Amino acid sequence: GHGTKQQDFTICSLKIAKVKEFTTRKKPQSIMIQNSSSIENLFLGIRLRNNEQSVAYFGILKISHTNFCFSGREVEGEEEYLEILGITREQSGKYECKAANEVSSADVKQVKVTVNYPPTITESKSNEATTGRQASLKCEASAVPAPDFEWYRDDTRINSANGLEIKSTEGQSSLTVTNVTEEHYGNYTCVAANKLGVTNASLVLFSKYAKQCKFVQK
Repeated sequence: GHGTKQQDFTICSLKIAKVKEFTTRKKPQSIMIQNSSSIENLFLGIRLRNNEQSVAYFGILKISHTNFCFSGREVEGEEEYLEILGITREQSGKYECKAANEVSSADVKQVKVTVNYPPTITESKSNEATTGRQASLKCEASAVPAPDFEWYRDDTRINSANGLEIKSTEGQSSLTVTNVTEEHYGNYTCVAANKLGVTNASLVLFSKYAKQCKFVQK
């Protein structure tokens, strides 16, 4: 055998070795990565075929992303790949796999890479309210897949009923009290969950005049 030669290179600037012709055997598919610990690896590659199997050659796989440049390695043989160690959520997106040389036109395929991760609360704000008025509590979370939200008051789940309305969109949820009474003041919990994990945040709906009233002597 001729052995395997490994050479470090930067994906952003490549020179392609001469081969007579190659094609891609496989079209990249969408890739879903379960990433709950940010220690996941990604392998992307194109399998190359050379018409003259007896001729050893070098092919290069170029993988580009809108926001990133990657380093990889050049491998002699039919399979060229890029290995990304410790892929993060920021590296999700559409990647372009491109193989080209001096005697053959470029073959380009695209692959969508989705890095799944459990929810993290990105914003939760307590709010002051006035008795007899409307008030809302809001909670935002980042996750892939998008999180499902639940609201609790003293370990009891809240539903949209009895003057309470819950609205949830992708990554955001709000709890609205249409007509605030004394019993609505207090602590609330926003829970965000997907198949990889669950997290929560505590919020307080407090009276706008609580501090002034607290120190009034009878």
